[in-house]
This record gives sequence, structure tokens and C-alpha cells, in this order.
Amino acid sequence: MRPKVRATIFDDKWHVLLCRVPNHYGVIWEIPGGGIDPGETSEVALAREIWEETGIRSFNILGKTLHPTHEIWDDDMKASVRGTFDGQAIIEYVVQLSSSNPKLTPGVSGEVAELMWIDPLKAKNFLIYRDQYEIFVRICVEVLGSVPII
Repeated sequence: MRPKVRATIFDDKWHVLLCRVPNHYGVIWEIPGGGIDPGETSEVALAREIWEETGIRSFNILGKTLHPTHEIWDDDMKASVRGTFDGQAIIEYVVQLSSSNPKLTPGVSGEVAELMWIDPLKAKNFLIYRDQYEIFVRICVEVLGSVPII
């Protein structure tokens, strides 16, 4: 399993940040995140991935889930990453910004095409790949007690 972090990012008004990224299935919306490099802690990887995908450098960690999300890859996905891993063990964080108007820079890493702040309840219309909305709800309930309503 590939170790990964994912950051559910909220602004100060509880909008959630989504990234539009290409993958081998097409272009999808997802919660920002990425792999933990050898020698990195999950919190160092979290800060690096948030910066690479959004340009955000300052945030507060509200919490993380007790257990990682396990994502098992199909043969197409394994082939697209050259068969190195059979899936991911994702450490799920919830973070919040102190501002509702941070400067966003999509794709500092070249991986993100677009960023969007959205009402958490409307995220259901965008997080449609691999049960992402259900995972988003589970993370919010575990860390925050519920999905924020704005």
C-alpha cells in the first residue's frame, strides 16, 4: 500500500476546497492530497501536498481520522502507476484556513487544473469518483462531529 495524506480543507466560513485533476479515467474533482515521500512524517507531507496542489501555506489542523482509508486499485490504476503499489492507505486530515479569501494557485505541482470553494452539501455533485463523497462525510463526522452546514 502506498502511504498518502488527504486534506479536507475548509475556509473560515466552512466552504470546502475541491481540486479538478486529470487521472486515467478522465478529469475528476477530489479532495487535495498525495503520497508521503520516504522519510516524511504525515504532517510534513500534508503541508507539502497542500502547497503543491493549492499554493496554501498557512492552515490549522483540526484533526485526523483514527484509521486510514484503504483504497484498492484496479488493474488499470496499477498500470498507470507502473504497478508499484496495489492501493493506498490514506491518512485523512481536516484543516481550516483563517481567511475566506486566501490566494490560491492551482497546480503548483502541475497536477491540478482548477480549484473551487463549495458548500459542503453541494460537494455531493462533484465528489463522484470512488465513493469520495461518502468518505468526505465520514471524515467530517469523525473529526468535526458532522458535515458543516453553511
